[in-house]
Amino acid sequence: MTTSPPFWKRCSSCKNPISFAGHYYRCSVSTCNSKRTGLVFCSMPCWSAHVPTMGHRDPWAEDMQAPDQASWESEQARQSDAGNPQRRIIPGSSRSGREPRSPTLTLSEGDHVPDDVLVVVSKMKTYIRARSDFNTSASANEAISDIIREHCDRAMKRAAMAGRTTVMDRDFED
Repeated sequence: MTTSPPFWKRCSSCKNPISFAGHYYRCSVSTCNSKRTGLVFCSMPCWSAHVPTMGHRDPWAEDMQAPDQASWESEQARQSDAGNPQRRIIPGSSRSGREPRSPTLTLSEGDHVPDDVLVVVSKMKTYIRARSDFNTSASANEAISDIIREHCDRAMKRAAMAGRTTVMDRDFED
């Protein structure tokens, strides 16, 4: 079991401790006083030091009082209990309520498979021009898209063989 420190929090600017039930300052800007960020300051100079760094337009400091130690510890215990609920795993179920997808692969053929160009043509042309000072034919767009499709098909097969339904970077390695 961890023991709590003899103070509530440390100042976000100078790192001095802020005592339980002591006064502190909080920034009026919501991004500074959100639960995730939670900036607190022990004095007005510490609060003032953070304002130019954050680029606030019209901030002000709010004079606040820290909780006492007992209420702080009970709040922390309540949050840790709520944040770690018991996880129940039911065999054969998934989050969506459907049966899990099988990792077997069936590649679709036909009209509903897109036959679009799979690259940003302007970026490909810029790359070729920068590397070699060559021009790029319009037929290169289709050729590179076909190569990408072949590599994607192989990667999908590798992911299915590994029992995954997500294609990852390692599926493209030869």
